[in-house]
Amino acid sequence: MEEAGENNRNRLKSVLEHIQSYEITSPLWLHPLRHIRSAIKEHPAEVQVLISAEGQQLRIHLEKNE
Repeated sequence: MEEAGENNRNRLKSVLEHIQSYEITSPLWLHPLRHIRSAIKEHPAEVQVLISAEGQQLRIHLEKNE
């Protein structure tokens, strides 16, 4: 079993070998303002999310399917 775990780690290492740096990013809910684990169960029809990565900001406008 230990051999399988090592094979998985080696495979992952070879896939990520070319990556020189990375960052972890979290979305910022803009409109309407949302809180994690909100007491409100209904989801809004539209939201805007701001994501920052590689020194740039990306604003995403999401619409709920009907």
